[in-house]
Amino acid sequence: MKRFLKLENGILVFASIISCIAITISYRTGMLLAYNDATAHLNTARRIFDSLTPGFVQIGSVWLPLLHILEVPFVANDFLWQSGLAGSIVSAISFVLSALLIYKLVYFIAKDKLAACIGSLAFIFNANILYLQTTAMFEPLLLLTALATVYFLTKWAVNSKLQSLIIGAFFAMLATLTRYDGWALFLASSIFVALISHLGQKKKGKEGLLLIFLVLAGFGIVLWLLYNLMIFSDPLYFQHGEFSAAAQQAVLASRGQLPTSHNIILSLETYSLTTLLNLGFFGTMLMVLGILVFLTRNFRKVSNLGPLLLLVPFVFNIFALYFGQSVIWMPMLPPYFQTYFNARYGILMLPACAFFIGYLIANQKLWLKVIIVTLIIAQGFVFISPLVIPSLKGYTGMVTLKDTVSSVNQDTVFASSYLHDHYSGGLILVSTASSDSFIFRAGLHLNNYITEGTAPYWKESLINPSRYARWIVFFQNYTDRVGKSMKNSSILKKQFALVYTNKTYQIWKLK
Repeated sequence: MKRFLKLENGILVFASIISCIAITISYRTGMLLAYNDATAHLNTARRIFDSLTPGFVQIGSVWLPLLHILEVPFVANDFLWQSGLAGSIVSAISFVLSALLIYKLVYFIAKDKLAACIGSLAFIFNANILYLQTTAMFEPLLLLTALATVYFLTKWAVNSKLQSLIIGAFFAMLATLTRYDGWALFLASSIFVALISHLGQKKKGKEGLLLIFLVLAGFGIVLWLLYNLMIFSDPLYFQHGEFSAAAQQAVLASRGQLPTSHNIILSLETYSLTTLLNLGFFGTMLMVLGILVFLTRNFRKVSNLGPLLLLVPFVFNIFALYFGQSVIWMPMLPPYFQTYFNARYGILMLPACAFFIGYLIANQKLWLKVIIVTLIIAQGFVFISPLVIPSLKGYTGMVTLKDTVSSVNQDTVFASSYLHDHYSGGLILVSTASSDSFIFRAGLHLNNYITEGTAPYWKESLINPSRYARWIVFFQNYTDRVGKSMKNSSILKKQFALVYTNKTYQIWKLK
């Protein structure tokens, strides 16, 4: 037992060291904030207390709230907020604990400490998650909550302890408050709990076990529906509201930029490819082999099938692409845009990859384990090789890093720098929906902004901007919400002067 705890502590320490090294590299190279969504997540958390109208309603309706709530204590510090380290803290903790859970899950099923360590190393040495865990993105937190759900439900299925079921339900609830992928995990987990309860030796009270899980695990979904009902008068506002993913995808579909919609083959091909790019060739092949071996050995042991829940992201993302609820672009697939967009979604298969690699080599010869570790290290080098050998950039590299290119807009950087350098007080009218990255990069406290979340000021300012605003910021082509209102505004040109412009932004100041 002591040796087991020492190994667990070793995993925690090693993962923490690797995590800190990665954060240091990202911080020094300016990559903590390369994702526009990362800056938006930090701002969302900050607005809960730093806004013209502070409060929990600043969470909004599109993104689920858990990440932003966890970031609140850290974004309260201006340096942690503006540097992006506030998000790094939450993501890094999620990364370290996920590495530990991989170890525990492999060991629980396979009873091989070395194989469990190797499974954990397959997770830790994946360069794509190493970069993501330095940012304020959803994925690391979702991996943690999903892994914890699977681990404790697997324990419950094997040992029938109610405590494990309750803890698993708790983490399933947290997953449903992190990303909508967590809702798919809730559904799959509910089926798993129902199956185990039905087939268990103690069939008495099986309905009670399922009810306990459904009530606890589904509580987060109920809370989110109630929140949308109370704030936006529609429990499904997050699904079909103005800023919902469905609304955004509808715009893309109208432009012919959503080719996976109602194309199951392309949806399968797209998510399979992004999985391959995130896990690497060796990681993907070893995962597939591990799944086949796992099914062969455990097909009749239903209580051991809990780890198959780690495959839920694969099914969910294919259906999300098929039904037009998600979009992933890569240069080698339709619509053949020369960019990577949402290609990081494949990282959600990393826990499955790490577990099934660990399971594959459990109780095998030492030489085979050495080979697997060598392949893991080689895969890591393939991921980072463009950073060492630039000529390899087009052939290898970290897809999560390539994914940020679609987020970077130098016009946004230049325009926000202008506002930061020339700001002399007064409120700034700007749309959060289209310019949250601009707002973040300007580096001003958020209570200086009139945005969609400051309803009493926002609606009036779109009609009469001079009543509250001293500054107005909108797109050069007038396509954002502020721009549409200002396009034919007589007040704008009479009372404001254009002080800055580039290909993307216009900035006006009260005369």
